[in-house]
Amino acid sequence: VVPVGSLVEPGRIKQTKPAAINYSGMVITSVEDGVVRVLDLDNDIIHLLSGDSTPIGSTTVSASDYFPEDGIGVLSGYDVYIDGLFNSLDTGFEMWASNPSLGGGSSGGIDLTEAITQDKDKVFPIGISLCVDNSCVLLITNQTSVTQTNADEWWLIEINSENTASVLIESGTCSSMPGDINSYGFGNRGYFHFNSFSLESNREYAWAVNGWGYGNVRCYQKSGTSLTLLFDLISGIPVPYAHKPTIYADDGIAWVAASNYTAAFTRNERITTDLVSVGSVVSDICIDSGLSESDIDVTDLTDAVGGYVRTRPMTARAAIEPLMMAYYFDAVESDGKIKFVKRGGS
Repeated sequence: VVPVGSLVEPGRIKQTKPAAINYSGMVITSVEDGVVRVLDLDNDIIHLLSGDSTPIGSTTVSASDYFPEDGIGVLSGYDVYIDGLFNSLDTGFEMWASNPSLGGGSSGGIDLTEAITQDKDKVFPIGISLCVDNSCVLLITNQTSVTQTNADEWWLIEINSENTASVLIESGTCSSMPGDINSYGFGNRGYFHFNSFSLESNREYAWAVNGWGYGNVRCYQKSGTSLTLLFDLISGIPVPYAHKPTIYADDGIAWVAASNYTAAFTRNERITTDLVSVGSVVSDICIDSGLSESDIDVTDLTDAVGGYVRTRPMTARAAIEPLMMAYYFDAVESDGKIKFVKRGGS
């Protein structure tokens, strides 16, 4: 949007260390309107973070309404569970979706692996990434064991419209990807094997954070039938802060919380060196969408930014929301204008 400075590689864009909250074992359930929501399943609390990762409050909830206590996520309103972690589909691994309104839990439900047609004794699950819009699940597998050198195949699975069976949307092969159970995660809560895995709503990019070894943050890209490691940020989360992390990724930004540490990462190329105001970036996006300068007020957005790049077609709202998260501002209607104000302002 703003062609200033020089392009640099994707990487960490913001990090903080909240001192009072230990996020290990928690799960980021959503990032909406510039607020990151981190669910504490043990204490029925959602912690609220601003776009710059500053704690701004909390709210008491029934945690099971947001995330299954012993599960790995939610798919089309169903709670998702796994069992037999180190086995093949033929020798004990199970992944199923249970209807919480019917009691949920670890029995019955829809078998999410029945859609896989390959010989099940050659399918060893090493990672499961649920889409952040709860529409599908990405399964990463090996053909021989959970400690093989390279990941072999991927499977994108959803529940059919009748809510009676799982359906294979598409599948393909993996390229240049780690192939062991320590590299991915089972859902976006670092509960199973200390890793966390999240699929963006475009179903093209998946992110993993490793809480087992060096805090690596990895991004994978699906292109056609190939899934490839896009980049690996070694020690993206400093050890030991990476313990049992949670990750939530969408629109090119991945938010991570672990121990008393939070961070945000981007897969987009960033522009640096020459700084402009956030207001000028927002103004350009609005004008590009058909608004005029008289329709908007960006005078409150004085933070400096090294430019901003849109890597795909998107609405003005979708383009501005990542900035709202990162620079902590809202959009309100005032005096016939769209006024962008810093949170807490008027």
